[in-house]
Amino acid sequence: MGLLVLLLLNSGLKDLFLQQVATVSYDQRYMDPEEDKAGNQGNAGKSSDDQEKVLSVFGYPEQFIILFDEGADNKRIDSWMYSDMEVCFLFEEGLFIDSDEYYLEGAGPGKYSINPFDFYYGMTPPEVEEVLGGKGEEILEEATGLDLLIFGNGEIICIFNDMDELIGISKNTLTEDI
Repeated sequence: MGLLVLLLLNSGLKDLFLQQVATVSYDQRYMDPEEDKAGNQGNAGKSSDDQEKVLSVFGYPEQFIILFDEGADNKRIDSWMYSDMEVCFLFEEGLFIDSDEYYLEGAGPGKYSINPFDFYYGMTPPEVEEVLGGKGEEILEEATGLDLLIFGNGEIICIFNDMDELIGISKNTLTEDI
């Protein structure tokens, strides 16, 4: 796979690949928008055709950020970062939105073996701790009033609303403590 990635990035095929990801028709998308609004789990455990194309070339992201927009029916926004490949992909409800160059010095493999599909809107802190296999450090973010659950010196940061529902998660793989 490493040779394929190297060829993809160095041959100009990267732009062609990204165009292909961006041109998937709506009929090929993975979920019914009403299904996501109706249930907490939304696209947990599911990947879209766009995401599958990225996964087939790059694998699961080393780092990611997932946000649930509570003002827009809990719309899921994923940002997947691949520091070795120096690229970041942005998805909205699983649909490819954009990509950009990305590089973070000091990124490493990380302690947690998780992927973006392990998480969904409304997960409770105990559900998140079950996925991550341990207790997190609870912190109240004074400026916003949001609860944070932090794992591995900041490698994983989960954000919960005042009803203890997951509204965001960040997986960062810096090799030095945050």
